[in-house]
Amino acid sequence: MSQFLSKLWGKPHNVEKKIHTLWLAAAAALLALLPASWIFWGRWYGDGLDSLVGLDAFTLFAAVCLVGSAALIFALKDRPPFPAAAPAGEPQSAGQISRLQGRIAWLLVAAGGAALLFDAAVCLARRRLPGVELPALLLLMLAGLALRSQPASAALARVRRALGWFLPALFFTAALLYFFYLSGSASASLWLGLVPLGAAAGLVAFVRRRIPAGAWLFWLALGAALINLDHWLFTVIGDEFAFYNLASEYAALPLARAARRLFECCAVYGAHPFFSTALQAAWMKVFGVYNFGWRSLNPFLCALAVPLCYSFFTAVFSRRAALTAAFCLACSSYLLGFSKIGYNNLQAYFMLALVLACLGWVARARSLAACAGLGLACGLCFYVYPAALYILPLPLVLLPVFYTPAGRKALAGWACFFTAAALLALPMLAQPRFWGTLKAGTVYYTPELVQSWGALAAHLAVNLRYAFFSGWAIPEESHFVVSAYLDPLSAGLAWLGLAAAAGWLRRSRFLAAWLAGFALMLLLAGASHDRPFPPVTRMFMLLPWFAGFTALGLEWLLERFGAGRRGWAAALAVILLLNLAGAYWLNGIRNTSVQSVEVLFMRLVQNLARQAPHEPRTFLFLSDSTWGVEGFTLFQRIYPQWLAGSAIIDADLSGPLPQPALELAARNNTVVIETPSLPAGLSPAVRAAMQSAGKRRCYQRTLDGQPRFSVWYTPSAFPQGDPCAPPAIASARLPGLLAVIALAAGLDFLALRWLRRRRLKSSKAAPRG
Repeated sequence: MSQFLSKLWGKPHNVEKKIHTLWLAAAAALLALLPASWIFWGRWYGDGLDSLVGLDAFTLFAAVCLVGSAALIFALKDRPPFPAAAPAGEPQSAGQISRLQGRIAWLLVAAGGAALLFDAAVCLARRRLPGVELPALLLLMLAGLALRSQPASAALARVRRALGWFLPALFFTAALLYFFYLSGSASASLWLGLVPLGAAAGLVAFVRRRIPAGAWLFWLALGAALINLDHWLFTVIGDEFAFYNLASEYAALPLARAARRLFECCAVYGAHPFFSTALQAAWMKVFGVYNFGWRSLNPFLCALAVPLCYSFFTAVFSRRAALTAAFCLACSSYLLGFSKIGYNNLQAYFMLALVLACLGWVARARSLAACAGLGLACGLCFYVYPAALYILPLPLVLLPVFYTPAGRKALAGWACFFTAAALLALPMLAQPRFWGTLKAGTVYYTPELVQSWGALAAHLAVNLRYAFFSGWAIPEESHFVVSAYLDPLSAGLAWLGLAAAAGWLRRSRFLAAWLAGFALMLLLAGASHDRPFPPVTRMFMLLPWFAGFTALGLEWLLERFGAGRRGWAAALAVILLLNLAGAYWLNGIRNTSVQSVEVLFMRLVQNLARQAPHEPRTFLFLSDSTWGVEGFTLFQRIYPQWLAGSAIIDADLSGPLPQPALELAARNNTVVIETPSLPAGLSPAVRAAMQSAGKRRCYQRTLDGQPRFSVWYTPSAFPQGDPCAPPAIASARLPGLLAVIALAAGLDFLALRWLRRRRLKSSKAAPRG
């Protein structure tokens, strides 16, 4: 062994030095992976350290591991280089554009500014908010600034090159959405999506060498998030149907009428901007007011955020590190689970990605257009989920790294940034009701937290600690997010990356600003709330930092141990499998508290639909006067593929069982459900009546065996067995989806081989000159 190492590293003293270095590196990696391993063992398989000694003691143990890992990394003097992006070349100056183009650019800016002043005067005179003309005029001014940044011929050449891959990619995206749309449709066959999906995949394969990596990551994220979108496990989390009701209402209105309220501050619950609802309504206009048209917007925005974050990461990290970070976001189990809810929260995550992408644009171009685009992105943060306001201080931390405010040109860029942000945000800031909505979700919403500096300091300290360790373990599992915000391998690598970042801190000006942004987001998203623990509903704002630390940790590990592409690919494959398992297996096992009566009712409905598809049934709920079926009847509108033609009836059993209900229960296609509100004294009478009608009882239980309610059914109507049997967590359509995708990929592979052979034959037959 020593002879082999001598040949590899040279002289014997070099061998001893390298072995010592490897031992220190292995110890640092082991310390970084140890906390994540404990959580993995405890929350995936049994009792871990956090369960045995408490999460508070675990955070102390994890902090010791982090300090020890950082100390070992500092002890390694020959540290691998920081995986920074290649130095960007000087951006093209404005002097390269023609005089005519410069005049047209300034004309667009001046015309847009004059139109903005006129629109502001009209709005003040009529005492109304601006409409879609405001973003249109701001985009016109942005186009004018973009014309000043580079020659029109160069811009047109870039557009022509991009269209060569963008149009096939757009077709494939539409075919993929249509394919998953058919998977939840009641009137169309899933196989109808095979033709457009196969044709689009063939076009993509034909131009695959020109398609950027961001597009592939987008498709990975979109496909992974749309899996199981109609699964019973994700039926309801609590209060999300308020968003559906308002969005579906405005989806039915004419576009001009809905556009009048585009910049209103208060819609759902009187706290969410109307623009956020308008996005959901516009998506429903395309895909219908069903479950797919409502819930698929969040997966789409999460997927679209991946190439945006990748664009930012390529400006600061090496290409491999940027791919790793974006890949972790594309398959994040946090986003795969949380995006199934019909909330508008993840619009804030998309805005964070958009702001980061604009920061990357500033880093590359350092132009007025890039700064104005960053300002518009920040202004748009006022019109989505309010957590997007936490993004606003971030450019003030990162922008000086990319565009130091020194010199006339840089000061003009900063002025464009602030002006664009203020112009777009002004309609929201001018509404007095907007300022009243800022209190909700903060420490000021609970007066006890701000009654003394001691109470506030204790609240912030506890939540900052839990927020910092949330990538490795979370104290409260909810909203389809369990165990941690990172998978076990990514958590260990992120720990290693955070420790390695301390060693690289002096080598990278960006890294210091990136850590400052991380601390800022920990405070705003993780500790400024009024909850006892950092809420899952906003902690996705930390995911770009966790993904960046994961990429740094993996780069440090690969460089230190000399692993190449195979090691990198193997690590990404394990990360993908762990995230899919966490989102679609572990989620159902651990998150049984959300498996309510409504959720298990949809499991019953899907079980019945598998036994006898498209057969209408009657669901008779036995309850007291406090129970209602309004929420269940809403399911008929959202899930027509299973409940179309079925009837949902509520029988009030405050007294004896009424005769009409007995006659209805005796029918073969009637499924009788005893709700938890049914008085216990009436259970024997219900049991006797159901048994005399030939019904058999089964119990709907959560996946951990807790009973929720009992079901009476006619055995002859369900020959395949007990309709209450818990099915697999993965959707029954999932194997069909994978089979169709595999078949399309196989057809495309054969078509490409045929085209390649034709090319070889034609090249051999061509005369040589």
